[in-house]
Amino acid sequence: MFKELIKKIKEFIEERNIGKDKIILIGLGVGLLIVGIIFNNDKEKVKKNEETPIQNEMFTEHYEEEYIEKMEKKLREILREVDGVGSVDVFISYESTAEKVVLKETPYDKSETMESDGDGGERVVVSQSFDEKVIYDSENNPYLVKTILPEITGVAVIAEGGDQPYVKEKINNIIKALFDIGVNKIAVVGK
Repeated sequence: MFKELIKKIKEFIEERNIGKDKIILIGLGVGLLIVGIIFNNDKEKVKKNEETPIQNEMFTEHYEEEYIEKMEKKLREILREVDGVGSVDVFISYESTAEKVVLKETPYDKSETMESDGDGGERVVVSQSFDEKVIYDSENNPYLVKTILPEITGVAVIAEGGDQPYVKEKINNIIKALFDIGVNKIAVVGK
């Protein structure tokens, strides 16, 4: 089969009068294409491995602080656009840090046994077992399934105009809509 293929290629080259220079260029092009495909697949595999393990994930303590700062900055920018609000300072408090959930295998085993005693009584004995195991990658890092962001417990706003009742109400409504927290967890004061 391989010999037939080579024979057909030789016939094709002879029929078309393709020179040795062109054959070499075509061979180099095909070789580079194959090498490029191989290296591209390796890069995709590396990216997938980097995104999955906990040690390579983005939610470190530093990232959580950045997340909180970005939320405060966005809220400041929104509140500055409210009619009657001048300069604004914002503080958002959170319940805890982000919770990381790892992939676990939980094999379940259940068996039922029917027992009889000498007096004619019968009973069913049921035994169950759960064996929860964390799944690790080839480098012994647990796989991260998801990250649950910390819950917002309160928002404090100090704003020019924040002592005006209609401005305070607008600010409260924006914060309630954005963070789904009650008015009792929002403090708005004027500067």
